[in-house]
Amino acid sequence: MKSIETNPKYPFSLDMACQKAHFEKQILDLNNKMSNLKSLKPSNNVDNLFQQLMSTCLPTETNIDVEKLCPKVQNIRTNLIKLHSEAIGYSEQHYSTVLVSLEDNPLHHLDLYPCLLH
Repeated sequence: MKSIETNPKYPFSLDMACQKAHFEKQILDLNNKMSNLKSLKPSNNVDNLFQQLMSTCLPTETNIDVEKLCPKVQNIRTNLIKLHSEAIGYSEQHYSTVLVSLEDNPLHHLDLYPCLLH
């Protein structure tokens, strides 16, 4: 009996199937965590979740074709990316207010802005 990995009826490997399942689980887990947030305003929890979101939903090196995910996961992924855009707006507003309030040159304090560190 041929394994699925070498069977021409199955154009993907088991490894790819596991990666896809793991990717889908990550998206669903992030959605669950983010739906429980009381606010998108900057905090350690929000910042950490959005870092996870960036590395999960916007991967630069992946073999996963997001258009082949189930429609529910595709929709959740799209909504998480939109949510990230909204949170970036809150973050930029918050940190620009902080930087402007400093007495000396704001450029000396860019390390306060977490998006510039990643």
